Amino acid sequence: MPIPRTSVDLTPSHDALYEQILAAIIGGELAPGARLAEPELVERFATSRALLREALHRVAAVGLVEVTPRQHTQVTPLRVATTQEALAVVQAIVAQGISEGVPLLTDADRSRLVAYRGTALRDEASARESVRTNAVIDGLYGVFFDRVANPEYERLRGWLNPTLMRVHAFYADEIDATASLAHQRAVVDAALAGDVTGALAAWEANGRSNLPASLEVVSRREPPPSPPTLLLRDRVADLIQRSILDGTLVPGETLHESALMEWMNVSRTPVREALARLIARGLVEQAYHRPARVATLDPVAFQHAMRATGVLRRLVLREGVTTDPAHAASVTADAVAALDRGVPVLEAATTLADQFEERSSNAVLRELLGRTTARVRWYTLHDPAVSAALDAGLVRALHAAVVVGDLDTADALLDRLYTVDEHALTQPQESA
Repeated sequence: MPIPRTSVDLTPSHDALYEQILAAIIGGELAPGARLAEPELVERFATSRALLREALHRVAAVGLVEVTPRQHTQVTPLRVATTQEALAVVQAIVAQGISEGVPLLTDADRSRLVAYRGTALRDEASARESVRTNAVIDGLYGVFFDRVANPEYERLRGWLNPTLMRVHAFYADEIDATASLAHQRAVVDAALAGDVTGALAAWEANGRSNLPASLEVVSRREPPPSPPTLLLRDRVADLIQRSILDGTLVPGETLHESALMEWMNVSRTPVREALARLIARGLVEQAYHRPARVATLDPVAFQHAMRATGVLRRLVLREGVTTDPAHAASVTADAVAALDRGVPVLEAATTLADQFEERSSNAVLRELLGRTTARVRWYTLHDPAVSAALDAGLVRALHAAVVVGDLDTADALLDRLYTVDEHALTQPQESA
């Protein structure tokens, strides 16, 4: 009998391998701090070295693997500061999903929530299990994000959820199951009633209840801190990103690996790893078995990126006004003065945002802002209509709110500043 001609793929795909490694780390099979030997992983996951390295790079991008050049690769240890910073951002992003999603819920969405309440929230044991298995992430809060359908929110969740899921798996046995059950039920009930305020209040109460317990568990496993390491792939990614943001590489331009290798005098591996990072950030796109190219731009994508960036900027603003109100008042006053001198609103608002970001103590938040603002600033480079679409009056009103310490008003004003009408924008041109 001849050998069959239909090909059979016995190795996991890029995405499947990534998910398998994530699952092993989140579930604790690959424990925090565990050294990762390449030959063992190749055998364990029935894959090739090339695919494994690409997958590990993706896992490193979400913070679950650390690579020390010429020394070792290890599962990222659990650290209190990083966990606290990540969960603070998760809290804000989920709140935004609830705020935008509850008014849009359909009958099908409500049916999903009712089904979740009937299975995952039957009693304290099932509520605890919903945390341990991370059913709460997609079964409850995923309903709101699915309805909002902002791909930039999903990008942020993709970066943050692995950390959240690992913490859930480790501390599920120690959460206050009574409180978790009550808070999750309250979110569902309020959402079904169309009560945004009630759903947000329940979500905030859930965070206040669970955060101390999760940090206590993490603190027992925390190793001594180690300095971050800048890898060659990081420098390659940074150079390509800068070249995209300054217009050297234009939307739609093909990124041939050989040309990039010659330009930067590096081998193929760091180029591929850098391109994978930029694909995750949305600055580069690549079809299967096709060369990568600079991603294309459109007003809807920019609108989504602005909304996601706004969520993070509002978190930075709250931190800045709370921890150093004098500095917050000063930099917003500088922004108003810049507008009075005729500085375009886009430039004034960008400078203001950078000044708040520089003072933030949340390293995870700063990292995420670096990723999301890259797409925002890239679009503004190619569409002169952006500045005209921004309301300078919102910056002036923001200063007034910051001066009197009115955080809620300041938050609402910043939310409006980052809500852009796609119809006020133009369609940037691609590379020929």
